[in-house]
Amino acid sequence: MKQVFFIVSLAALFVACKGGGSGSAANAKADLAGKYKMEMVLSEKELADNPQAKQMMDMMKLECDMTADGKCYVNAEMMGQSKKDTSTWDVSGDSLILMSKGKRDAAKMEKIDGGFTITQKTGKEGTLTLKYTKQK
Repeated sequence: MKQVFFIVSLAALFVACKGGGSGSAANAKADLAGKYKMEMVLSEKELADNPQAKQMMDMMKLECDMTADGKCYVNAEMMGQSKKDTSTWDVSGDSLILMSKGKRDAAKMEKIDGGFTITQKTGKEGTLTLKYTKQK
């Protein structure tokens, strides 16, 4: 189960690099460029349905470096396992488009103090929210 959770978390991470902002796409990319710590955000219901989810999330270390030229370097670590990936990203309206391994995904972004959150549909009714906090 731990490996499945790691893989699912990592997959969610790869569809998550997203951005937005006022002005041109170039300005939005420049505004979003930087290193981020990432966290999965679970609803109260999700936490109640899976009491171990919080503990599992606390063991995950998720980081990404989004460069102004559209590269996204992701590093995920959990329970001694590590996964790195390089993708490309672009801005389209209030969504960031991530292109990885021939797949194109988009997620809705909302700016918050110190970073942004993204919400990605994960199935018929599910959603995944990731919080990106910019590192100084």
